[in-house]
Amino acid sequence: MELSFDNSDLEELGRQPDCKTMLPAAVVKEFWKKLQMLSAAPNQYSFKNLKSMQIIPLKGTRAKKFFVDLGDGWDLILSFQGQDQVKIIEVHKN
Repeated sequence: MELSFDNSDLEELGRQPDCKTMLPAAVVKEFWKKLQMLSAAPNQYSFKNLKSMQIIPLKGTRAKKFFVDLGDGWDLILSFQGQDQVKIIEVHKN
């Protein structure tokens, strides 16, 4: 899938894993794993049966957005822009 980013900080992190960030190293490592899985997938339905990449829909005002657990209480928030494009919205601590 094609990846896009909601802001320049996320884009920099998505392009350079060693960029300066306030995120813990373990979260950055997991973020990169998830980005690699997303970019290698042909479409959003490729993750349906993967335990390592559970994409969970959000509710309420965040409907049509999804989260992926990055561990240690951190989540990756994303949205799908068609079947073969994904937009990385934010990484936050829940």
